[in-house]
Amino acid sequence: MEAWIEKIRDGDEEVLMAYFRKYQPTVLSLRKRIRLKFFELDDWLQEGLMVFYKSVLHYEAQKEVTFGLYFKMNLERHFISQWRKEQALKRRGDLEALYFEDNESLANNNFFMDNDWNISDYANYVQVAEQARRFSGKLSAFEHKVHLLHGKNFSPKEIAASFHCNEKKIKSTLSRICRKLKQHLDEE
Repeated sequence: MEAWIEKIRDGDEEVLMAYFRKYQPTVLSLRKRIRLKFFELDDWLQEGLMVFYKSVLHYEAQKEVTFGLYFKMNLERHFISQWRKEQALKRRGDLEALYFEDNESLANNNFFMDNDWNISDYANYVQVAEQARRFSGKLSAFEHKVHLLHGKNFSPKEIAASFHCNEKKIKSTLSRICRKLKQHLDEE
């Protein structure tokens, strides 16, 4: 076992920080590959330091894995877990309010420019749009794509051609979407 690992285990914070600085490029490299919406550089470094410290505590040299690889694996697992949590929160709809720039249906309607709209129309529109956003979070990626195309008046045959699959699969997907929509509306 390397002496610096033993010093960190014995509580030497100076050695901890010195060696963490040597491994910071691993954290920064991973930051380029995994996008976490609410993590700034300081958050990445703080989380990286915690994973580094835990990796030092649990590292076993006899397993014939270098510490660098062991730390990198732990770090990737940690940040992938953070990313999954963020995605799960988004799917539940608890994380974010409605973002107009991300919502195609709202972005394509210039209701701010229309003088005939009153505040209750706007509130109803936002409420419906929010329900639609929550519903789309319940769809698989494929169902979501099919739903968008069907909403743009593409026929099942045209959608099937764009996905290079048979029409029966698209009709089945549309049926599944309808069932999910009914269930979603019953829950609301």
